[in-house]
Amino acid sequence: MQRATPPDKRRQALHAPWRRALAIVALLGLALGLRRRCARYEVLGDSMQPTLAPGDWLLAWQRPPPRCLRPGRLVVAGRPDAPTMEVIKRVAARQGDALVLRGDNPAASTDSRAFGPLAAAAVTGLVCLRYWPPHRARWLL
Repeated sequence: MQRATPPDKRRQALHAPWRRALAIVALLGLALGLRRRCARYEVLGDSMQPTLAPGDWLLAWQRPPPRCLRPGRLVVAGRPDAPTMEVIKRVAARQGDALVLRGDNPAASTDSRAFGPLAAAAVTGLVCLRYWPPHRARWLL
């Protein structure tokens, strides 16, 4: 004799495909929203070691609000002495509307010690996630 499936189990089985479809649609919407709001960056130099190593890939929120630019945060900013380059540095201090940026490895870093404080408007991104390599992936906020 076979046992009948309880009504709750049948109801869950019927709704499971809809839940999966809804989850997939939600994830796709999130991915598209993040694509407009985030940018990917590859770390190329040693100036942020040991926090960031060459070959790390990061996600950064584009155009973060100034209130998010607090000391300790990692930011992407245009380099004043080389306008086509961007640097990833840590906010060391905030002086009104200007930010003092420092690299974690002073011997290998070109930062505010070389080019002075940067206007908060020069910050193009707030680093939020290291996603590659997988064994080093973590939130950086």
